[in-house]
Amino acid sequence: MKIRNPLLDLVKGVAVILMIQVHLTELFARQDIAESTIGKLSLFLGGIPVAPVFLLIMGYFLAVSRKNTFETIVKGIKLFFLGLILNLGLNTHLLYRISKNEIKLNPWNYILGIDILVSAGVAIIIIAILKKVIKNNVLLFIVFAFSIAYAPKILPVLNPDTSSCLFFYSLFWGNTSWSYFPIFPWLAYPITGYSIKLLEDKIKVKKTFLIAAGMLSIFPIMFTASFGINISTNLRRYYHHGYDFFLWSLFFMLIWISSLWIIEYNFSSSMVIIYLKWVGKNVTSFYIFQWLIIGNIATAVYKTVSQKKLVLWFIAILITTNALVLLLNKIRCSKHK
Repeated sequence: MKIRNPLLDLVKGVAVILMIQVHLTELFARQDIAESTIGKLSLFLGGIPVAPVFLLIMGYFLAVSRKNTFETIVKGIKLFFLGLILNLGLNTHLLYRISKNEIKLNPWNYILGIDILVSAGVAIIIIAILKKVIKNNVLLFIVFAFSIAYAPKILPVLNPDTSSCLFFYSLFWGNTSWSYFPIFPWLAYPITGYSIKLLEDKIKVKKTFLIAAGMLSIFPIMFTASFGINISTNLRRYYHHGYDFFLWSLFFMLIWISSLWIIEYNFSSSMVIIYLKWVGKNVTSFYIFQWLIIGNIATAVYKTVSQKKLVLWFIAILITTNALVLLLNKIRCSKHK
């Protein structure tokens, strides 16, 4: 039986809630709302506390996993194709309207979009290979992480002639409109998570150290706040950031995760915390269901929703997603009886 980590379940649960609200800001909210102070706050909270945190934790659990290289690679391949299937699912309404010539867009940009599941699948494969080649050399993993984060600064901007080359380019570092989580720099986060687990095993890091590191991280974050906020609230710069924002993200995540540890430690029995940990436990199901709902509705209401209605949409989508996850869990339980 898998042993749960309550802190990481809480971190993932909070990330899911923040993810849903930022998707609504990006796709539902009127442009004036998205550009307002509230919109910027939404984008910021839906930035580092979501995708970087998800990928960091994924890397951490890859280091915990007892799967062999082949099994890990197979897992990565499955996640990669799940991401592509999800692209079809969340864009079904849009693709239908494109097929009817109601909307003039390139459908392949949505079918082959480099979203987080696609990127995470490739990341798992790469980490499995790295683990086989360099074993558990913490220093080399750390060097790889920072090298990957630095890569966008030196990689050339290309204009591939063929669709296959364009997909490869967009998957790894391309600055295309449909490349949201290219391997460079996003692979740096799961590799960092993997390195953290290796360090934890070697030097027996305690949670009190996490708290102390988080508190110390407040100072570099305070003095460079405008830099981090500006990138977090600019989607193109956020998706294609470099090593400087990667470093800023690591400091911010130290503060964020240590703060959530304090909350979990003191309020672990509260209904809100229990609920958020349940969400974190079911993170993949939540991710898929919320995207299927938001993606298809967005085609009909794209950037037309007022602030008050945005709150109602958030509540409705959260309730619906909860119900679907509960239903899926019930079906799974009945199959195992």
